[in-house]
Amino acid sequence: MPRILLLTADENEACTLQEILGDYAHLVHARNLWEMRSRLEEDGCDVFFCAWAFYRGFWNGAFQEVRERYPELPVVVLSHTSGAPEWLEVLEAGAFDFLRFPCQKPTLVGVVEQAIISHEARKARNFAGLRRAEEMQH
Repeated sequence: MPRILLLTADENEACTLQEILGDYAHLVHARNLWEMRSRLEEDGCDVFFCAWAFYRGFWNGAFQEVRERYPELPVVVLSHTSGAPEWLEVLEAGAFDFLRFPCQKPTLVGVVEQAIISHEARKARNFAGLRRAEEMQH
């Protein structure tokens, strides 16, 4: 079962996501950056969902922190409003995806599955690169 960490201060958003993904994924909810850090260190996750705006912060601050600590972790930004400029901003920053929330279960499940596949492929590629580098040193 995939583990998703959701950063949002909006309890309704967290409950809606839990209802949508409850039988598919294990959702861990963080309300602020401190809880986000703690959950990532203690529990880890397969995909990180971040609300566009959360208590005392915006997605880009959380995104940068996650990117520094867990550079390969797929990040999906959720927003109640979405447009081309926001979508472009999020993807240019390096996030995996940008979704208008709430969305349908097939959309969320599809994004989570693709994010996990992408994450696993990046880990395998990095591992293979490390092995090649070690072999070249010997």
